[in-house]
Amino acid sequence: MVEKLTKRAINIRGQNYAVDVSDKCPICHRHSEVAVAICDEVDEGQGVQVVFRCGFQGCRAFFICSYGPKPSGEVLAVRPLKPPMNMFSEEISKLSPTICFNL
Repeated sequence: MVEKLTKRAINIRGQNYAVDVSDKCPICHRHSEVAVAICDEVDEGQGVQVVFRCGFQGCRAFFICSYGPKPSGEVLAVRPLKPPMNMFSEEISKLSPTICFNL
């Protein structure tokens, strides 16, 4: 499934920005509405970072998206990222289940 990005409006000190936000949490990988927890400019005002919170009740984890350069709203990084469990082949998962589970 292709990850869907939607534009979200954020406001930092009276300036409006439109940033791309995934419809999928990078930690639990469920599709849910994410809430903006806090946002601010970084890199001497050249970029923006936004702390989001997953809307899925079983997750509710926070993650940070970095955007830039302003005003593009292009996603530069998302942290933390937790790989989906099915990213490893069955052979690797059988050989090292602990490693695959703890990522």
